[in-house]
Amino acid sequence: MSGISFNKNINIDKIENNKIENKTVINNINVVNVTVNVNISADQVKIINNNQDSKIPTKPIEMFEPNNKIDYNQPSKQEVAEVFQMISNAEGYSNTSDIKSGLELVKNSRRPDETLTSVAKNYLSLINAEGYSSTTDVQDDFRLINNNLKPGESRTEATKNFLSLLNAEGYSSSSDAQNGFKLISDSMRHGESRTDVTQSYLKLLNAEGYSSSSDVQEDFRVINNSLQPGENRAEATKMFLGILNNTGYSNSSKAQEIYKQL
Repeated sequence: MSGISFNKNINIDKIENNKIENKTVINNINVVNVTVNVNISADQVKIINNNQDSKIPTKPIEMFEPNNKIDYNQPSKQEVAEVFQMISNAEGYSNTSDIKSGLELVKNSRRPDETLTSVAKNYLSLINAEGYSSTTDVQDDFRLINNNLKPGESRTEATKNFLSLLNAEGYSSSSDAQNGFKLISDSMRHGESRTDVTQSYLKLLNAEGYSSSSDVQEDFRVINNSLQPGENRAEATKMFLGILNNTGYSNSSKAQEIYKQL
């Protein structure tokens, strides 16, 4: 929408602490017969002073900003009912408490830019991986992913990365996958994607073996703590794996010590 400008003579007797969107716009100003220029656009309204000798500040006075947190995706009753049906189908209709707790978890985790259905689909993908008899693991997985989402990060991509860890660790090792996911989240640097960091972690896991999660996590920490500004994580991981190959996969601690000395 293009801006619209017009001039109008207005009388302002007194305005005190006029607040819009919790911002003080004008404070204790007494003026009369002031000509102002009003600019209206899609994202803001500004009043610009045209009278140099008046008491209105010459800087634009911001009067309105859009609220980027407005929730345009509030679920309808129909959508809630459909999601309830989706979870019921996955959990089994006899698991009433699991269905209810799952629905509440999905509803409470939804971000303003997400639909309830899209969030529920990620929850269902975890049920399909863990099994309907592992609701506690499913909900712990879901909370972990939700609590570690970066600003603007896709929930679907984060869930896919978690599932790749769960698949590599073995579906009976939810806690190892959760620990790996949290470690990756805490280690991500500005500009890195979760997928790239997860791939580096998976290469270590493939080398060490899924039964050596503690060694894998320590390998990952050593590499992460040794990264220099601008250094490529994938290349650093490749270098470590070369050392690990020489020391033997049963001697992770030696490979870690050698890498620290580089």
